[in-house]
Amino acid sequence: GSLARQYKVSQHRQRVELELVFDGSPWGYGGVLLFRGVVQSWFAVPISTHDVYHFGIVIGESRYQALIETIAILIGVRLWLPRWRDERVAIRVRSDSQAALGALMKERSPNPHMNAVVREIALDFAKGKYRVDF
Repeated sequence: GSLARQYKVSQHRQRVELELVFDGSPWGYGGVLLFRGVVQSWFAVPISTHDVYHFGIVIGESRYQALIETIAILIGVRLWLPRWRDERVAIRVRSDSQAALGALMKERSPNPHMNAVVREIALDFAKGKYRVDF
């Protein structure tokens, strides 16, 4: 005489609509914004004198690569954030830097300069309604 109910639980997976792809070199930063696989915007800028002064980056030195890749992500987020800040959208961030993506996922790094950049990115991501995958 008991009533049995079965509930099917499934996780709603939002389709990735925005993809942010970043790369860096010992000389500059770059990024591409794709919407549903179509390029919408891109940037390529040299390492600024401000970054050289603030972070101690030596232009042309590969030992700063992880920091440069992380700064590229910050540049792209700040550049493109107004486009999706109030939208419920899934965003994928791609980079070939495991150090940059790992620091973003953990929201920390052993490098204090990377921590400063990751902290800024985390604050920017916290302002919106979107979901971010790395």
